[in-house]
Amino acid sequence: MKKLWLLLFALPLLVSGIAADEPRNKIAAAVPDFLIGRFRDDYGITYTVTQQYFLQEPTWKYHIIKYDSTGMFFIARNDKDNDWEPGKYSRIDIVKLNDSKTYTWGFCITTFDANTAAEAETKARANRNDLKKGCGGYPFSRMKRIR
Repeated sequence: MKKLWLLLFALPLLVSGIAADEPRNKIAAAVPDFLIGRFRDDYGITYTVTQQYFLQEPTWKYHIIKYDSTGMFFIARNDKDNDWEPGKYSRIDIVKLNDSKTYTWGFCITTFDANTAAEAETKARANRNDLKKGCGGYPFSRMKRIR
């Protein structure tokens, strides 16, 4: 009976692509409005950010499973169809750019190849005090809203 219960519990999670130890997107609604929408970074790359995903257009998709409003970062699962580290976990650090009229926020993918969400959360962090080199020696990508 115990095995049957476990199978009934785990099967829907496995079929949906979510491992049993992966947190569900319970706090996606906490993603602030300034991060939601379509954006273009200072390299000309277009992005769409929703409550459920961070999409680097046209094909790199990260499924948001957590947004930490205190630490200002996303934990996301790389889409299974991504060319780069499919199914792994990423940490995307965010910085709000209050002194820029063009760019409203920036991001840095500090971890892109973690085996678990917990590992992604603790593996690396961006240095928000150095926007030019605080992303592992590289600059943060600055984002401006587009229509």
